[in-house]
Amino acid sequence: MHQGKSASFYTNVQTRWYDTWWIPPAGHGIFSEQNIEKHAQMRRLAANAYSMSSVLGYERKIQAILDENWVQFRQFSTTGESIDMDHWATYFAYDIVSELALGKSLGMVQVGHDVNMVMESVLGLFYWATNLGHIPFQSIWMFNPISQYLINKLASGSLKGGVVFREWLTKSVSVRFYSQEKPAEKDMLQHFIEAKDRDGNSNTFEHVLPEAGNVLGAGADTVSIGIRAIIIYLLENPSTYKTLQNEVDEFYEKNIQEGEISYQQCLSLPYLQAIVKESGRMYPRIVYQIPRYVPPEGIIIAGHRIPPGTAAGISAMSMNRSKPIFGEDANIFRPERWLEDEARARHMDSLLATVCPLFR
Repeated sequence: MHQGKSASFYTNVQTRWYDTWWIPPAGHGIFSEQNIEKHAQMRRLAANAYSMSSVLGYERKIQAILDENWVQFRQFSTTGESIDMDHWATYFAYDIVSELALGKSLGMVQVGHDVNMVMESVLGLFYWATNLGHIPFQSIWMFNPISQYLINKLASGSLKGGVVFREWLTKSVSVRFYSQEKPAEKDMLQHFIEAKDRDGNSNTFEHVLPEAGNVLGAGADTVSIGIRAIIIYLLENPSTYKTLQNEVDEFYEKNIQEGEISYQQCLSLPYLQAIVKESGRMYPRIVYQIPRYVPPEGIIIAGHRIPPGTAAGISAMSMNRSKPIFGEDANIFRPERWLEDEARARHMDSLLATVCPLFR
């Protein structure tokens, strides 16, 4: 935490740390925009892309990628080759979000490796944006002519990540944005393009680009982490694995004669949902702080007063392991805690920092 911001900063909940996340030439998106009114307008423009009806409409596209994933896994099973789930969960996640954010899957699942250096570029972008946000002059350290010359000549792919990702993303989004043809089925990118403001004005490329970037960059990484968290805790807890297997098998026997289980049907499986919540609690998607400015009246936390204008953040890992909230066994993976008391489960869910604290 630090102090020293002027009163003009109080109108912005988010701190200047977010400045490193903008995507030139477009500018800020929902995640990085600090002006409250502009942020609210951006949320309205993007709302349809995230509505439940839209999410259900994406299900067929996601299932197609999942089917391709099983094709690859069955080939592994015939050869006895080990599967690196760390990588494969990430391939799967990037294929899904690229299908939704750009209208075309990157095809990582099909080829079994990174495509167009997207994974490496996003990893580099996240590393540098996260850290540069905390030091004076922020991205100027990297995005100046001298630094860029040295990076292009000497640096690794991850260090070039920001530039590589932004150039590739701009080119990919431009193809759809300036096309006269519309996709047969709406994806998130098309929702962003067709969004209109309150006055009926069409969305601009400068607004569409960062939203597609948010979905592709942050979306793939967080989905991948979520999948890996579930897998590792199931493998480490055989009894939990068996209980989940019985729940799914029983549901299939009673409700599904052919085809795959749907998203809505998955929501009706209580033990599955408990595992999703519990694995996310133990292994948050984002563990670095997401800082905000303390409002003009200041705040008091655990008896300590934090002055107005202070940049403050919390640890998602610490929050999710809080014993007063989640119980004395908060450091233990135990999905049953979500099924024991409905009122307590709602309370825990309201304070869960699985994605990131202060980002709701």
